[in-house]
Amino acid sequence: MAVPAHTRDDIHPLGDSFEQFVKKNWASATKNLRYGMISVSDLDSAFDSVANYSNNNFYSDDTIENKKYQNPDLNHIILKYVEVGNGISYKFLVNSVGGQESLLCRTNSNKNWLDTLGDDILKECKVGDDLVLTDYSRHLLPKAIGYSAGIIKLFFDQAKSDKEVGNLPGKRTSFSGYLDQFLGFAVSGAEKLYSVIKIALGIEPAYSEGSAEIEEQAPSLPPEAGKHQGEGTTTTTPTTPTTTNVAQTTTKPKPPATIKKAVGRKTGASGAPVAGSIVPDLVGAVEPNASTLAPQPPAGDNGASQEGTTTTPVYFPPSSRDGGAYPPNTPPLIGEGDVVPTTTPTPTTTPSSTTTPSSTTTPTPSPTTTPTSTPALPPPPLVISEIAWAGTSAARSNNEWLELYNNSTSSIDFTSGWKIFVSGAQLNISNFVNPVILPKTYYLLERTDDFTVKEISADAIYTGALNNNGAKVELVNPSGETIDTVDGSSGWFAGQASPSYASMERKDLTASGTSPGNWQSSIGGRATGTSDEMPPKPIMGSPKRPNFGYIVLTGTQAQTTRTLTTDNSPYLLWSYTIPAGFTLNINPGVVIKSYTQSAVMIVDGTLNVGGGDNKVIFTSGKDQSFTSPDLNLIDINYLWTTPGPAEKDWQGLWFKPGSQGNIANTEIRYAGKEFYPTGGPAMSQGIRAESGLSLSNSTIANSGSALIFLQNASSTITNTNFTGSDLAIEANNSRLTINGAHFTGFGSQGPLQIKDAWPEFSNLTYTTGTVPYARLYMVKTSAPQTTAKKEINYLFDNIEVASSTTLNIEPGANVKMTNSSILTVNGVLNANGTPTDPVSIGQFTPAIPNTLWGSLYFTGNTSTIKYTNISGGGHIPSGSGVFGAITAQNAEVIIENSAIKNTEQPGNAIQSANAVIRIKNSEISNDTKTREDPPAGPSPYNIGVSIGGGSLHLDNTLFKNLNIGLQGTYISGSLPQVELVNMNTSTAYFQNVGRVMNPLVWF
Repeated sequence: MAVPAHTRDDIHPLGDSFEQFVKKNWASATKNLRYGMISVSDLDSAFDSVANYSNNNFYSDDTIENKKYQNPDLNHIILKYVEVGNGISYKFLVNSVGGQESLLCRTNSNKNWLDTLGDDILKECKVGDDLVLTDYSRHLLPKAIGYSAGIIKLFFDQAKSDKEVGNLPGKRTSFSGYLDQFLGFAVSGAEKLYSVIKIALGIEPAYSEGSAEIEEQAPSLPPEAGKHQGEGTTTTTPTTPTTTNVAQTTTKPKPPATIKKAVGRKTGASGAPVAGSIVPDLVGAVEPNASTLAPQPPAGDNGASQEGTTTTPVYFPPSSRDGGAYPPNTPPLIGEGDVVPTTTPTPTTTPSSTTTPSSTTTPTPSPTTTPTSTPALPPPPLVISEIAWAGTSAARSNNEWLELYNNSTSSIDFTSGWKIFVSGAQLNISNFVNPVILPKTYYLLERTDDFTVKEISADAIYTGALNNNGAKVELVNPSGETIDTVDGSSGWFAGQASPSYASMERKDLTASGTSPGNWQSSIGGRATGTSDEMPPKPIMGSPKRPNFGYIVLTGTQAQTTRTLTTDNSPYLLWSYTIPAGFTLNINPGVVIKSYTQSAVMIVDGTLNVGGGDNKVIFTSGKDQSFTSPDLNLIDINYLWTTPGPAEKDWQGLWFKPGSQGNIANTEIRYAGKEFYPTGGPAMSQGIRAESGLSLSNSTIANSGSALIFLQNASSTITNTNFTGSDLAIEANNSRLTINGAHFTGFGSQGPLQIKDAWPEFSNLTYTTGTVPYARLYMVKTSAPQTTAKKEINYLFDNIEVASSTTLNIEPGANVKMTNSSILTVNGVLNANGTPTDPVSIGQFTPAIPNTLWGSLYFTGNTSTIKYTNISGGGHIPSGSGVFGAITAQNAEVIIENSAIKNTEQPGNAIQSANAVIRIKNSEISNDTKTREDPPAGPSPYNIGVSIGGGSLHLDNTLFKNLNIGLQGTYISGSLPQVELVNMNTSTAYFQNVGRVMNPLVWF
């Protein structure tokens, strides 16, 4: 019955492609399946259920074009390219099975595709493809195995009741015969089949190869079912299993079963279809482990495929905040590599009574009574978890829906007699798309059709209405008992019609549904689920998802002040805007994960983040580094080429002009996806601020070319860590203050690039290997006094000291200059070191040729250079009007106890025009002389001081390894004035200098 060829009259003597595929690939086909026993009351209904499931959802080899079969319905089938290997993609027909996309068949060519379904494409479509048959297996085999286990359970029950097997409903057939009919593969007698049926029955836990063996063995199958009772043993009478008194038996803890992590595509549904009603405990068998038996959904498909792309399936178990939590530390997606927890019964000890002899004189204390509390009643197995009584939007107010939740650890067949009453009238559930509610999963009932909630498949369709003024909703089990009630007769407890059309969500799935305090209005839409209109609107609800967490931040904030709390963490960020005058508060401990690669938070108002002991985290939707399973679910709407989180998985935070950001104790990870500011090129930035930004005690890592980009902003950063590849902070025309920052990584010119405005830095530290410089590019001082600090390694790239301002370089400061860059001093420069702590001004990369810097260019006022080492200058840009490592024009420059070395050759160490130059106790030299001296050598030459106009005052100064010591230029027919103090023109002061002065007759 589980083979489509058998239910669609498709005769294949040797078996069709699906049948052959399962026979040849049994081990791999069943390796990672999740299955549980499905209750069977009679054989005929079991056969019908499996046959209808197989016939309506799948093709066989020769019935794809058969008009006799109306299902699978072409109206619900889509075409999709799927990569099959080696970069080759074929077009597949894709069906929805229980809300999960499943490959239906594959065409034979990957060229000249039709864009619509029709007879032509059906002729090309074949079932016999490994990808297609793998999808068939993951849906059909759990059905077949679950019902096979149910048949065995049925025989157990009948044997226990001393009923004859022949009295069972249905035809008189052996165990093997029934199982063969269900499976259709003629493999039921093999041990490999019974191994999986034992797991489905709960007789054996599931464990993978290589895991620890189970120490205690549960009762075996009856002889006919197991067949292999022992060598030479054959028995035809079923054996009643021995009942074990758990309370009096101590069992050694069994090691957890290890199952490898499943890798597949994103799915928005909560489970795969497995039919059955609530399964009672097996008599004489160990109680099934809920974690092991709870069927998990197979990997679905997110509607896109591309070469080299890997995605992970999404499964939404209950949040730990719903009250219907999975066991502690259980991974939300049980798959390969996860540890499935097991439970061990706790032995009960009965204390023995003792009698005190009557002859004793020791008083006997009165017995004490330990008060006992009445254990809490277990929650109903099935509850009403959400009611969308107002519809989905103003245009679709009749598109109502209900959601149920299975609190139990067994599958529930909703078609077995369950009913829903609204104000006493039974809802007419006309179409069961998926009759089964898997353990710990949600079940969606949509009104009228499956278009009520777009993007999420309904499990059932009903007719009936929910009054906006209120109603009493009751859930009745097959025995006629009302097991859950939501009495909103006097008005709904929560939810809203216009304008939000928010659903009414149950807070605690294990607490009473009659308590108004146990319900809340949905505070945000989820990643999927829209109204049936154009354009579609996000639904304010959580269909098939937990009622806490994974709220999508999208659109424009409607509340003047909104607060994100840990109760609903994590949030999913799409594109969210905080308008001017509005405030978003993000409480400590909140996690925000990206939903798309274009995820961005745009701030026109105020964003306040964190501030407490627990960090706020902005991160990639693929980030699974959290200890809580609630935070590790993957729910994203994009493809990726790497299995884990990576840089540029989302865009980041964007603070617009006039906004304010206050961020404390926060981590921002994996941002930096390129976006396009108005009128600008693509930008890769984790935070973009064009206004006020305060950042403290935070970490920003792996988030684009610039972790923080400031434009016309005012920003204060305190005690923050930066990790990245290019820049930590890029600031343009912004007031930046940093008091405490640590940098790891970044590019060849350091982690900081500051343009226009001088920054204030203190307490900067660097990881070994990080270039420890702050690059100042085209910065212009504006404050009356500006200081270049000793503790900061500066990289100057064309800096200007504005008129009426002073730049002070502290003793011990280390200033590097980029290639050809000029420090222009229109105001005052004071580079004043000390004998023990001199200032250093030099080239950034001395080991690389042609990387010398330009000049210290003085245009006015009086500047001092004391105890300063200047080297590697004089590489002057053409047409700059500057001609020396130090250039003075109409200025006074005082140089004392300093050295000017290794100026570019040929070139001038000092060039003066109508300036006053005073040099004392200093040195002007090169390590080597590279050009011939005049007159043999041609000009240009290496010159110590070239002066035209003004005056030169030399006091105890050494000139060394130069072609010309002093070069004079006539101005208005006169040479400039030269004064020598405590020195003369001998070789003691002009060492290896071709000419002391030029012209030869000067002074």
